[in-house]
Amino acid sequence: HDIGLRMTTQARVAVIGGGIIGCGILYHLAKLGWTDSVLLERDELTAGATWHAAGNLSHYASSAFWTRIQKATTDLYETLARECGHDVGFHKAGSIRLATVPDHMVENRRAHAKARALGVEMELIGPAEIKRLFPFVELHDVLGGAFTPGCGSADPSSVTTAMASRARAMGATIRQGIKVTGLALRPGGLWRIETTQGTVDAEIVVNAAGMWA
Repeated sequence: HDIGLRMTTQARVAVIGGGIIGCGILYHLAKLGWTDSVLLERDELTAGATWHAAGNLSHYASSAFWTRIQKATTDLYETLARECGHDVGFHKAGSIRLATVPDHMVENRRAHAKARALGVEMELIGPAEIKRLFPFVELHDVLGGAFTPGCGSADPSSVTTAMASRARAMGATIRQGIKVTGLALRPGGLWRIETTQGTVDAEIVVNAAGMWA
């Protein structure tokens, strides 16, 4: 825990919350050149909702927007692993969306067309290929499926730690063990953030504290 913040600190951006969202924001800001940013975490990184998240990553979504977001996420985790030079807990296992009634097949064909338009790899497959890919499946009512090889899972804590490490390496600051107790807009447009270890003045505040927001 960093308990050295005993004075007024000034930053361009202050991010409140050290979970995967807060550390992701800090990482992306640093990549954009906004390295005069500080993250404040009340406990330690991933101590909130992040550590017990399931970590499932799917490329299948009902809207084009969320399909793009989900593809960007898996692309990011691969980039992050290359930047860090080690595994960040991301594993591509692929997924199969099973169709057991004709309407499911229609839905899969629509998803396949949308995936092709958005640059997401997806293949329509029959029962034999489903069995080859996943031998444990029971096929008695399966008509076919949509196979997305880019789907997988991630260890949220490992990904968060990796993004925090990269943000620090680019010049951003992370303060742990510091609880935010108050927030006020001051004359001149700066935000004054009261904490258990002093105060932080920032041009922009991002509240990424999840259920504690």
